[in-house]
Amino acid sequence: MMIKALIFTLFGLFNSPASTTDHFSINNKQVIWQKVFETPLSKKEIIQNIRYSGHFNDITVHDGYVTAQTPMLSLDFRGYEISTERTAPTFSRTHFIQSYLIIDFKENRYRVTLKSLRLIPRQVTGDDSEMIIDLEFIAINPNNGQFNQRFFNRRSKVLNHTFEQITDFTSAVSNDDW
Repeated sequence: MMIKALIFTLFGLFNSPASTTDHFSINNKQVIWQKVFETPLSKKEIIQNIRYSGHFNDITVHDGYVTAQTPMLSLDFRGYEISTERTAPTFSRTHFIQSYLIIDFKENRYRVTLKSLRLIPRQVTGDDSEMIIDLEFIAINPNNGQFNQRFFNRRSKVLNHTFEQITDFTSAVSNDDW
């Protein structure tokens, strides 16, 4: 009886759909990436880093947060040490990603949220806007609204690495409790 209970528990763990991993989650049917960083830097210093990084446009400073756009962010396949040939075709043709950035501030830390994530092929010419793909198309299973398990192979790892590279102005907190 105990062995049957253990088997069902393990089966449920391995077959349950992922809802959050690699700092990705689903919120209102939209994929978001969110991570908390600890920092000795002031809000003013972080905002200065955002402005001088060259990764963000349309930067708007609000009372407790900053918003911006990442218009054509290059995916860092090499930094993650993977070739584009080892990823799915839809993803390997992508070399850029667009997103909307929100950075919230608390004392000695900040939380980065990236949403409205859109994959852009290497060459978009003329009226190729139909080739731009919302990340939800490859990340979310349309049948159950949960993450596709395939998303958490190399795809999420490359995205996670890329996002960390552009938003880590200091060191990450061990947990993401806000």
